[in-house]
This record gives sequence, structure tokens and C-alpha cells, in this order.
Amino acid sequence: MNPRARLCPQLPVPVLETADLAASVAWYAGVLGFVVEQRVPGVVAVLRIAGGARLQLWQVPEAEPQDCCIVVEAPTCIFHCHARIASAARTWVSPTPALRAWGAWEFCVPDLHGNQLRFIQWANAGAETEPVRRQGRRA
Repeated sequence: MNPRARLCPQLPVPVLETADLAASVAWYAGVLGFVVEQRVPGVVAVLRIAGGARLQLWQVPEAEPQDCCIVVEAPTCIFHCHARIASAARTWVSPTPALRAWGAWEFCVPDLHGNQLRFIQWANAGAETEPVRRQGRRA
């Protein structure tokens, strides 16, 4: 069992501010394949992507672009999450998850408002050491 799982059974859901909630929800669902779990029009939406990663979008009129970290939890592999997003996305997605010096696999996707979405998975949390091709075979 992952020691972090005992300390924090469920990771907090990252929050991203947006000046146009309706446009953001439509983009995340239509371009990246997120599913809307909950929505209060004009206020907030909670979204989920393959792998169970979740994201809250809050409407804030003066919202500015930010960096947002979305943690992919085990047992889902970040390479499978990347493959699903890359195949569904109609936008640029970083080529493959990279192992960062701080101990996590990471890939990035910019959103329609200039926010940088960083999908990460701790290296000891279930990520495999080889990427998965879109056809499902190891690279």
C-alpha cells in the first residue's frame, strides 16, 4: 500500500478560476473528454477525466491564466491517461509523460484561456516505466 494513501485517502480536487465557466466546461468536455459530475451554472463545475482525476472550475470575472496540477491516482497509469487525452484532444498535448527530477511523471496541456494543466503521477504510485502507444502496445 502506498504510504501517502494512509495519510491522505483522497487527494484534494484542484481549483481553476475561469472568466467564462460555460465556455470552459464546453472546452474541457468537448476537447479533452472530461465528464461533468456537478454544475451550478455561472458559479462552479466539477469535472472528471479518465483515470479518476478531478478538477473544479470556478467562475471569477478577473481570472488570469495559472498553472494547475492534476494528480492521476494509482492504479491508473499516467501513460494510459496521457494516451486517452491525446487521442481525444483536439489541441496540443505534450508528446509523452516525462519523469521529472522531483520524482513524478508529468505531461502538460494548455487550455483555451492559457492555463497550463500539468497531469502528474508520483513515480512510486503505479506509473510504469515505459509509455504506451495509442494502439495499446508499449513504446
